[in-house]
Amino acid sequence: MNAKKILRNTCQRQAILDELQKQTSHPTAQTIYNLVKEKMPYISLGTVYRNLDILSDAGQIIVLDINDSKKRYDANIHPHDHMFCYACEQIIDIFIDSKSALTPIMEKSKGHCLQDYTIMFRGICEQCQKNTSH
Repeated sequence: MNAKKILRNTCQRQAILDELQKQTSHPTAQTIYNLVKEKMPYISLGTVYRNLDILSDAGQIIVLDINDSKKRYDANIHPHDHMFCYACEQIIDIFIDSKSALTPIMEKSKGHCLQDYTIMFRGICEQCQKNTSH
């Protein structure tokens, strides 16, 4: 994980970060663009992508690549993992208390210097399971 860096603040970057911080759905750049455009009609999609890259490089947001060609973004930079639902394609925050169990595995990584890790679970979320059981 990148160390959080201080960035020169622009009104566009701040609007993008503000909208992302309101979301728990891990939105795409297009979704963020649609939200910010309501307040800043002159903003371009390219500006949103560029600022998301800058915020990510500065460690102020997390980029989630789910291998579906659409990156998702998370403003919660505190350690946590995620679950991707195959049915509804939502990404849900998962908080695991027993991550310390992985520490010995990291320490025995055959010469590698592992410093951090994230886990992406994949499956069917609770809501989708309920919807299909009726």
